Amino acid sequence: MDEKFKNIKYCLWDVDLTFYTVSPQMKEEFINKIYEYVSQKLKVPIDEAKQRYDKEFKRIKSKTATMESLGLGKYAIQEVIDSIDKRKYLEKDSRLIQLFKDLKQYKHTIITNSTRASIKETLKILGLNENLFEAIITKEDVSAYKPDPEPFLRAMAILGAKPKECVSVGDVEKSDIIPPRKLGMKTIFVWGKSNHADTSAPTIYKIKKLLV
Repeated sequence: MDEKFKNIKYCLWDVDLTFYTVSPQMKEEFINKIYEYVSQKLKVPIDEAKQRYDKEFKRIKSKTATMESLGLGKYAIQEVIDSIDKRKYLEKDSRLIQLFKDLKQYKHTIITNSTRASIKETLKILGLNENLFEAIITKEDVSAYKPDPEPFLRAMAILGAKPKECVSVGDVEKSDIIPPRKLGMKTIFVWGKSNHADTSAPTIYKIKKLLV
């Protein structure tokens, strides 16, 4: 176990792009769905939607912020994610199932900007039982969601936990790392490297070495 996490009792998990990575095919559908969404909402041709989105994304370098800049709201990108049929790309993940068996000494909670129906479907596809989690906090359960601190505060209230007893695990610094750190939680960034997180892990499966 990494000494930084010796006092941790609770794991707060993001799901989308944290429990799994995207294939090139899923990534292609994702970006095409973004263009379609922009086209429909702004009532412009798909080529113009693509041009507007790409121009803003190049400047801002954040999908969520790009959608906001286009006047589509901070929840737009999650609506695009929820519109993808994950059954085409995801399957039962025995390594992920084993990871949660290895982390059985912890209490787990999901904090997601997705819908409850979408998360339940994702867990089912990956082979994870909902009962693994003390709570699943979705955008339907809060008035403001990540990067707002409300979902993290709600999770601690449900768990009866203190910030120093919690670790937030996710793939987006702005949503999964920076807000919980400001609250006093530990953080683990997965599938890459982060200068804001307490620790980064190249894959979600490597978390075992940090917490066990």
